[in-house]
Amino acid sequence: MDVDVQRIVADRAYARGVRERIEQSDDEDTLVLALSIGNDLGLLATAAPEPLVDAATEPAVVPPAAAQRKYIGGVRG
Repeated sequence: MDVDVQRIVADRAYARGVRERIEQSDDEDTLVLALSIGNDLGLLATAAPEPLVDAATEPAVVPPAAAQRKYIGGVRG
């Protein structure tokens, strides 16, 4: 496959198209190269995933009453 490197840098749509065609390859080295180039050009999503549960709305964990009692016994020896 012929790739115009200058066009990849200048044209995001062309770069995405080339990356998508390369990702169809079975060659691992080619796939790693495509991912690396996509990352360098900012074509890969870099936003952090949203949390599954919002920490502000998550209920506080209350330990059971038995766990709150103090230890009263002595040391065995």
